[in-house]
Amino acid sequence: MSKIVFVLCFVFTIANTDQIRLDIKEVVLDTQRQLIWQDNSDCKKVKKTWKEAIEYCQNLDFFGYRDWRLPYIEELFYILDKTRIDVAINKSFQNVTSDDYWSSSDIYGGGIWMENEFCKWKR
Repeated sequence: MSKIVFVLCFVFTIANTDQIRLDIKEVVLDTQRQLIWQDNSDCKKVKKTWKEAIEYCQNLDFFGYRDWRLPYIEELFYILDKTRIDVAINKSFQNVTSDDYWSSSDIYGGGIWMENEFCKWKR
């Protein structure tokens, strides 16, 4: 059985501060690591299997970029906020859920996802 998880895509950028939300653009900029995170309503409602999530990000045309991808599991930890209980994602993000999020990290043909601060693997 395939696990269906929420999709959170991002793309590389160049800048120099921390994680800030651009409300009008529906993105969160991580300027320390030079990442742009999608933060629109799709982040709460788009549920995909691992392979579908990879394809969704590869086909995403958003915020003027077309080179989106699923984050590596390590990159999901950049947005983790251990001080939060239900949704352990940085409060710069507005469109979050307490459900799981896929990473592009691959183990033996299956994906790894983040469930709050814990990583899990599913083939």
